[in-house]
Amino acid sequence: LNICILRTRLRKLAKDVYAFLQPPLVWYSSAGVIIGDRDVIVVDSLTNAAMTQSLRAEIRRVTDKPIRFLINTHSHADHVFTNHLFPDATVISTHRGREETEANQKVQGKHDALFARLFSDVDFRGGRYTLQDMSFSGNLSFHQGGREVRVLELGVGHSESDVVVHLPLEKIAFCGDVFLNGMPPLPGEGHVTQTIANYKAIEALEADIYVAGHGDPGTLA
Repeated sequence: LNICILRTRLRKLAKDVYAFLQPPLVWYSSAGVIIGDRDVIVVDSLTNAAMTQSLRAEIRRVTDKPIRFLINTHSHADHVFTNHLFPDATVISTHRGREETEANQKVQGKHDALFARLFSDVDFRGGRYTLQDMSFSGNLSFHQGGREVRVLELGVGHSESDVVVHLPLEKIAFCGDVFLNGMPPLPGEGHVTQTIANYKAIEALEADIYVAGHGDPGTLA
């Protein structure tokens, strides 16, 4: 774990837009950082407190603006497990994502035991399911001055309700786990056809940079 934590890095993708990157492994997810005129939007929280402390330290290295919003791309633990470590942010997901988070929260103990048994080498300290503050269906837009941040619900695929965060001006898409770079595709809910449809939907955005949920950012190719 300590070796992996040392390999984390904040990569600048465009002016005031960053990806927080970890090794392309299960539980070591990526996060997005979008800095506006007044505040910061973060895309996805992480698996444990150590990872999130590293993320927050990297954010503070590039800005002192408050983290006002945290967007969860889906309900899987490695993307929501440290929502509570962003206490001043409004945490946002789809309606379906919030429902799934709530269901998981009710059986937190069972999940803790399962994760400990199957992933004994992973540190889950400081992680737990925390409900989102706000939910939506369809699409949602934020406006940071001249920048639009589009939050697009793709529907069931890798998860119960895949979300991509698209920056049309910068041509950047934060894909969550619809795109896994260095890992095989994972239609986790068993919907292979819909997962493929979600791939096509993010391809249609024609972004210059696609930020993977795990692994380095890639291109349309």
